Amino acid sequence: MKKIAQTVIVLCCVGIIGILTVFLLRHFTQDKTDKTKTVYIALAGPMSGVNQEHGKALLRGATLAYNNVKKEGNNLKNKKVEIISYDDQTSQTAVEIATDIVNDTDKKSLLVLGHYTSDSSAAAGPIYQSNGIPAITGSAAVDSAIMGNKWFFRTIPGEHAMTEFIAYNMKRLQRFAGGTKKQVSLIYDKNFYETTAEQFKKIAGNISDELRVWSFENKSNKDLAFKKIIAEIRAEQSVGPIFFATESRDCSRLISMLKYPGTNYLVIGTSSLAVPTFIQQFEKKQLHEQESLRDYTNETFAVSPFISYLADQPDALVFREKFLHQYQKEPTWVAAAYYDAMLVALNAVEQAELLGNSIREDRRRVRNALNRFNEKDVAVQGITGDIYFDENGNNTSLPLSLGMWFNHTFLPFYQQYQKQDQQQILGNYTDED
Repeated sequence: MKKIAQTVIVLCCVGIIGILTVFLLRHFTQDKTDKTKTVYIALAGPMSGVNQEHGKALLRGATLAYNNVKKEGNNLKNKKVEIISYDDQTSQTAVEIATDIVNDTDKKSLLVLGHYTSDSSAAAGPIYQSNGIPAITGSAAVDSAIMGNKWFFRTIPGEHAMTEFIAYNMKRLQRFAGGTKKQVSLIYDKNFYETTAEQFKKIAGNISDELRVWSFENKSNKDLAFKKIIAEIRAEQSVGPIFFATESRDCSRLISMLKYPGTNYLVIGTSSLAVPTFIQQFEKKQLHEQESLRDYTNETFAVSPFISYLADQPDALVFREKFLHQYQKEPTWVAAAYYDAMLVALNAVEQAELLGNSIREDRRRVRNALNRFNEKDVAVQGITGDIYFDENGNNTSLPLSLGMWFNHTFLPFYQQYQKQDQQQILGNYTDED
């Protein structure tokens, strides 16, 4: 009996030790898991429909940035990021999406990347502001989209910088066109680009002898307005380079009406013309028989925050190689811009010292961290350049590039304007130029 009792005691002790071992393993495993916090980042862009390629570029750029940061292991200690994508088609859906992000009590997004368009950003911005959620757009160029919103940031130069860049490049485009007169022209949408047009007129008036201007209103009968504009341009002997301050689709429609084989109208537009979806809008039904897409798109110029063929910095080269390897296509400026937007977001999350007690407080801490990226010395080094913000949330430091469409490919123009050339251009504009 004594031996049996001893055996029972030993078995009990072994059982207790086993239970304790399992308990302790679970305890420490749970502690380790609890230390890894999931951070949710919302991403809003057109994931379906005619602009779905832009939405894919947003998501691909942001995802690639996160994967690279995670692989390097320098940031995001004890944090796991989950990107929640939202399909934003219009300004109305932007409001609905912003409301969903605010009201999601399960996956509480710490911040938002997007929205893609300026009107969607302008529509969603007030909701983010009133609910204290920081947002970073890498594509909404219209200045009014984020103006006055202390919770909205932009990683690319806005319309003011792009318009200035285009205006000062007109001199080089005049040379490229081979005209004898210093002429420039402007076509703009009164509803959305009035400020852009006024800025362009002011600068272009100083570098040209003649400035021709045409405008239309988005709410009016655009077909009649477009026909009138095209008829007046064709009646002119020369109009010089034409700046289109319009939506991408309006620009493609006007070009399809204006150009035909043998014409040499030189067109330039903003970054919305620097993506493949722009030339994809020239459907076959818009073209006449025996004409090709090249007749309409070749030598169409656009300003861009990033052209992959110009990528010469180490980080930019690595980004391009990884993007090409993973997606078998050249990265657009949209993918590059949201790669950088995610880099900024991750740096802000890391520096915010999140408490985890209140999502509203953590969002405020992220916004404060974004505000601290306010000069070059503390800038986030992106593939498009150093990213830091002024008091309005704008990034005014990035260089811009001029590109042109040739044989369905967006290539860098052989001459690039630099900001320091402005005074030289204005001061040395001679007849020999």
